Amino acid sequence: MKAEQFVERLEAVAPTITELQKVGLNESEAIAERETYHCTKRPNPLLLSVDNEIVALLTSWNAGKIEIGMIRLFDEPVQINEGLQIGLVEADPLVIATEGEMIVYEKNSQHILWRVAQNPDYFLDALVIAADFLTKTGLDIIDFEDVEAAKEAAKDCAVTVGGSNYTQFYLMLLGGD
Repeated sequence: MKAEQFVERLEAVAPTITELQKVGLNESEAIAERETYHCTKRPNPLLLSVDNEIVALLTSWNAGKIEIGMIRLFDEPVQINEGLQIGLVEADPLVIATEGEMIVYEKNSQHILWRVAQNPDYFLDALVIAADFLTKTGLDIIDFEDVEAAKEAAKDCAVTVGGSNYTQFYLMLLGGD
């Protein structure tokens, strides 16, 4: 998925202010929650070498408010020893490793917690699937405790990013484990 498509599709799965208020958020909380689905176009793109769609996203769009479950994207990627860190999963680095695979490393360690995607370009597709599922659970369209639905969404994400090697991450993210 191209960065521009991700921005559009993420915005499309965002709940409305009214929907968020129906589940108990006040207006300012609902506005803040909607912002976690919104990227703004940068007036001046970052000067980075763009070799995948996540870097394209972070180069041309301010994605620093994006939160999908426990995933939080950075406003700008950061080069670390293991590769290019593009965000966090809770407190743990979400990295495009030097060999191209996406990995979550344990904070302050080179220990791999989860393999996330075979290729960073596939990850944007999975983020939209995850955001859609988590939005529906947040709005009570899908029961928060429906583990089978979470497993099915996790499977869809894993297939999208490269197969069963990535299932554990999405099970954790979507509540299917």
